[in-house]
Parts: sequence; C-alpha cells; structure tokens
Amino acid sequence: MSTILNALSNLFYDTDDYSSMKRDIRNLTTEFYKKNQEKPANNYNKDTVDKIEKILSSNRPINAGQIKLIGLKNLKNKLGDKWPLMVDTVHEHLVSITKRHISEHDVFFKKSDDEFIIVFALVSGNTAKLIAAKILQELTEKFIGSVDTREIIVKTAVQEVSGELLFQAEDLNFMLGQVKKQIEGSKGKSKDKNYEARKDIEETFTDVYRPVWDAKNEVISTYMITAGSDIIRDANGVIRCNKIGYDVLVDKHLERSRIALDKVLLSCSVSDVGELIRNNFKAIYNIPVSYETVFKPELLMAYIRRCKTIPSLYYKYLTFSLLNFPEGIPESKLNVIVSSINNYCRAIVINISKTEIDLAKYARTGIKIIGIDLKEQKKIELDKWKAISQLVKNCHKNKLQVSLENVDTKEKVKLAKEIGVDFISGEAIGRYRDTVEPMVRLPFKKLMNKKN
Repeated sequence: MSTILNALSNLFYDTDDYSSMKRDIRNLTTEFYKKNQEKPANNYNKDTVDKIEKILSSNRPINAGQIKLIGLKNLKNKLGDKWPLMVDTVHEHLVSITKRHISEHDVFFKKSDDEFIIVFALVSGNTAKLIAAKILQELTEKFIGSVDTREIIVKTAVQEVSGELLFQAEDLNFMLGQVKKQIEGSKGKSKDKNYEARKDIEETFTDVYRPVWDAKNEVISTYMITAGSDIIRDANGVIRCNKIGYDVLVDKHLERSRIALDKVLLSCSVSDVGELIRNNFKAIYNIPVSYETVFKPELLMAYIRRCKTIPSLYYKYLTFSLLNFPEGIPESKLNVIVSSINNYCRAIVINISKTEIDLAKYARTGIKIIGIDLKEQKKIELDKWKAISQLVKNCHKNKLQVSLENVDTKEKVKLAKEIGVDFISGEAIGRYRDTVEPMVRLPFKKLMNKKN
C-alpha cells in the first residue's frame, strides 16, 4: 500500500520532470494489483492497473482534490462488538454502493479494514467530496439507520509529508454549508461560469459552439467553442451573435483580456467534456488559444498549469486552435508551444492568413491541421480558390490536414469538398448553438439539402 500512496504523493510537486516517475508507475501498479486482487473488498478487475496508471501518469489528483479517503471508524465504533462479525458484510455493501456512484474510469481500493480510497478520474473538488460523502452516508444508514450529517466524514489528500499523504477531513454538514455559501455568493454577480474574468469582458457573454463537418468521414463530431454576446436566439436554440470571439472584450487589443478569455473558454470546454463523458456522449471540442496567451515562457507555463488539471481521459476529446500567430515565428519557439500543449489534446490547429507558407516547419513541430478563414471572402474568387486548392495539395504532401472556416454558402462547401478540404465550418454547415450535440453522421448529399 505504501508504494501506491507514495506514487500519488509524488504528484503534489509542480515539476515538469516526470519521466523517472512514469517509468516506475507500471511496476508500482502491477505490484499493488498482485497483492490485492484476491481480496473481494478491493473490487478489482483486469483494467485496474491501467486505470491507476493513467490517473497517476497523466494527472495531478492531489492538486485537483481527486483522492478521497472514506473512513469507517465511526461505523465501526457504533457497531462495537458486532464489527468483527460484520466487517465482511460491511465491505461487500460498500463495494456495491460505491459501484453505483463512481464511474468505470475511477479507482477504488482498500487501505485497511476501516479505510478505503477512491481516486476520481473525471470529477474533483466539491463534486468528488459529495460523491464520497453520499457513499458513506448510504453505507452508514444501511447498518445503523439515520445518521447526523456531522458524523459523515470524508478526507481529501491535500499534501505530502515525509513520503506519506496528508488528508484533510470535512464532514457532510460542513460540505453542504459550503455549497450553500457558493450558491448564495454567486447571486447577483453573473450567470457566467467565470465571473473573475468579467472585469475585462462585456457585461454578459456566453460560451457558444459552431459545428465542424468532417468531409472525409461525413460526420459532425467537432465543435468550435468561442464567446458570444448580444445574442439573438430562435426557438430551435440556433443563435446569432452580434459580437463573437475576442470582440466580446471591452478592449480586444488588451493582452490580459485575451488571455482571460482563452482561460475562460478552456475551463468551459473541460467542464463540458466531463459532463458529456458522464452521459456517455461523444464530441470533440476545439479550443482557441491566442498568441498573446502563450508567447512568453511565463504565460505559456501559466496556461499549461491549467492544462495539467485536465483529466487524461478528456484528452482525446480536445483540440486547440492557435490564433494570430505571426508567420515568421521561429520554429524553435513554435515547437516549444506546440509540444507543451500537445500533451493535453488529440491535435493542434494553426490558423494562417497566407496560402504560401513553410508547411514543413509546421509539420515538424507537431501541428496536425492548417486552418484557413474565409471571413473576408464574401464572393467566390477563382484565383483565391486555386491558391487554396494548391495549399490543400501541399498540406497533404506534408501529412497535414486542412480546415476551412467561415464557409457561408453551399457552393463554397461543394468547392471545398472537391479540392479535398478535410474539415469545414461556417454558416453553410451550422450556426452557433448554446450546446454541443453528440457525434452525428451527415452525408454530403444530406448536408447540401439541409436548411440552416
């Protein structure tokens, strides 16, 4: 047991050197699995080693408050002399109750006869605390009837001291009080999820989503998240935003404002992905990152610190779009930015303004998709489309895909399809929406006949 807890403890430190720890994780988890798999209360299956390894190697569960200790000492004391006779039954019921409340990605194991640990993969903070408290409450009521919420105590790993985890205890009564305070404190401020960023942003804005059509697979699986304000909404949830993206900012040229908005949209995306996973839906989010947010080492590190709190299971549902990057950015600098963000997503897009660029440079850094914005091109200009067609061919030669944005007519969709564009978004594909929808197949013929 000490080995697995020590491995968890190591994740408390904010360091970028994880290589030696990651090499040891498989050995640690395998050893722990072999020692415990015969004990029925541990509720292990063949995927346990992989689950623990994923959480340990790709996340910081201490920082995120994902490690919870459920203690049975109060229940043990109340059962008194009956405890030795009932301990196996208590454990069996604890396993059964826990399975109903945690996801298949979480890890639940026994530390001792009266202590169990849950490492949450998808939830953290107050949500994780309340789930653990609910498990303990149901177990306690099963054996001794109704119980005071002050006697339902859950411990959260908060620190490492001398190679062991330090847990902070909170009772259910206190947790519910904290939740009530948060709700009351948010009244009158904003419906916005990120009130702290409001000082640099328009009076109200919301996160909105635009669908992206995958031309090769003929599906809508990706949504581009951005900020929208001054919104007109129809009965079907389709919306028009008079201000979109960085235009919602009081001063869209102010560096700290753009950084604040990027972080808001990152937080919104991660929260939404978690909700989709819990509801067994699948969709990919594309998150904007402006050059101002990551162009300095200290700014990049600040953004990456936020990325490091993203559960590893979310990575395959996230992509990032690099916006407003100068064409002449040194390859070494771009490589640092791309390689840092690439650890937390399935792909990175870079938006360009010219069709004649050094594609090999982008490919070498790990960028997967080149984005082209047609916002300024209201009419079909053959010379520009010829240039785009040649760019697509060159991208494919360099194993890069192409995403065409702000495609506003079906005629442009047809042209884009013919020249081999991989992803298409804009009015002709779908307008902004309040919510993301699960992945759906949309054949080309049906798309061309669809009314927006």
